Amino acid sequence: MNDWQITKQMEANWQLDREIVAKHNQLENVIGLLSVKVEEASHAILQFLANETDRKDVLQELSDVGLYLMALFRLMESDMLEEIREKSAYNCVRFNAVDCQKGEWVQVYPELKERAKQQKLKQEFYE
Repeated sequence: MNDWQITKQMEANWQLDREIVAKHNQLENVIGLLSVKVEEASHAILQFLANETDRKDVLQELSDVGLYLMALFRLMESDMLEEIREKSAYNCVRFNAVDCQKGEWVQVYPELKERAKQQKLKQEFYE
């Protein structure tokens, strides 16, 4: 068993002896909790940038976000790592390096996204 499989198993097993967590561990509840964790992580990052907290506090908050994401992928009966790999490969096709160097990302991104949509890259990639 590799590290990723062990981590996934730990996340899945966490609720086994916590009946109330298991009972309420549904998509709509987990997504609400994830939103809270993203907000906490964002706040920790801002505190870190202002030198008001240390790196470990930020990493702990980001780890919470990752755990809730893992739970969502598990509830969707999918493997988070596989989905991330696939999405990364698609983004390499969708946003080539040359185009990404044409200016500020906030300006370049919408144009590249629209071009990918018009070219039906997503359909082709996933077929």
